Amino acid sequence: MHLNVAAALILNEAGEVLCVKRGASKFQSTAFKWEFPGGKIEANETAAQAAVREIKEELGITIEAIADAPCVEHTYPEFSITLQGVLCVQTTQETPQLSEHF
Repeated sequence: MHLNVAAALILNEAGEVLCVKRGASKFQSTAFKWEFPGGKIEANETAAQAAVREIKEELGITIEAIADAPCVEHTYPEFSITLQGVLCVQTTQETPQLSEHF
């Protein structure tokens, strides 16, 4: 199985990047690991659009995609992934709500 995923690199005013820790996963190799939040890129969707949508769904915050970041490909034991980075900033003052992460 191959996944195409957008990873939101969300910068704050201090230049820090938001990372979250995954919860339990059907993929043992990625459970409880740190990651940049994001998710699968849907058909007819850009990486930037996917990042904005996924962050709203997963963390309940509003972000703006400002630039593409590096793309990385990796193979895990259970799947392979193309991870498209998207540099983002939060556009509102909501506090992230961790529903899938901790």
